[in-house]
Amino acid sequence: MTTVIDAAAASVAPETAWGLDRSRADDGPALDRLFDSCSAETVYRRFFGHPPSLPRSYREAVLAEQPAQHDAVVVRYGDGLHVAGLASLAADLETDGDAELGVLVADGWQRRDLGAAMVEVLIARARERGVQRFTAEVLASRSALLRALARRVELHRLTRSADTVAGLFNLAAVDGRPPHAAHLRR
Repeated sequence: MTTVIDAAAASVAPETAWGLDRSRADDGPALDRLFDSCSAETVYRRFFGHPPSLPRSYREAVLAEQPAQHDAVVVRYGDGLHVAGLASLAADLETDGDAELGVLVADGWQRRDLGAAMVEVLIARARERGVQRFTAEVLASRSALLRALARRVELHRLTRSADTVAGLFNLAAVDGRPPHAAHLRR
């Protein structure tokens, strides 16, 4: 999952107001500063490795403002130029109607529901665009994140590897209702 923070984010008071916004082409420097200030553990949890900077292709896609290909939202705080989180839903170009979810939240902002708020926005926008399914992959030790997501969206399948767990989630409507709501009424 994907979220980004800046150096100031780790020391921001818990009561600091924040808001959700789409990513913009001019967010590049803020995203770079935020990535640079993330702990090695946070970066590893998002990228399953230790890239020295925000991966170039990912950065470019997030900043391109092309939601049909790569939808992205950020959490802004302060003057609006500071970013505490980044979440994105990237279209899978090999499968029609599928996408991949990524969330990264700054260390000092974790456990404040920023990730959940960003994911809710991305899911709603994905449904509007006709996205059928999306995947979310996490380290095996963090599979609780997928269970939490499954409380909001229908989980179609889990796939486990030695180090990760991937969930395939269904966004397609069933009888005019989101699939999770239809599933709960059975």
